[in-house]
Amino acid sequence: FVLQTREKWYKQGRVVKPFETAYKVVKCWRYDREKNEWLGNQPCDIFGIWQTDEFDPPTAENGMVPRNEYGNVELFTPKMLPKKTVHLQLPGLNRVCGRLGIDCAPALTGFEMARKRMIPVYDGFVVCEEFGDQVTEEWYKQM
Repeated sequence: FVLQTREKWYKQGRVVKPFETAYKVVKCWRYDREKNEWLGNQPCDIFGIWQTDEFDPPTAENGMVPRNEYGNVELFTPKMLPKKTVHLQLPGLNRVCGRLGIDCAPALTGFEMARKRMIPVYDGFVVCEEFGDQVTEEWYKQM
């Protein structure tokens, strides 16, 4: 069986069950943003798949796309797409949505290493499903 951190399970579309204690605690490297350095020998909780559940995505309400604290939709797997929304991989869709007054959020699909830093990777935008066709048609008109 595979043991992973909370963050790794989350990126696979799973969350650790509430009140679960770590199956094992190992030492790992952690990045400290305040000091801008890597810290070694830090305790790291790891969990097994039996300690996790499938991620239950939030639901879009009143035409508003649910976001994380940075204003993005974390879409590491297709199962993480919020309910009642669609993922549109059209460049510049945010400008079309802005003109139409429709809410949209960038889709964060992962991270990549660049210049010794982790850089977010965005792929398209997430909009409520009731506006999906309208926004797509408007995008094609402008292209």
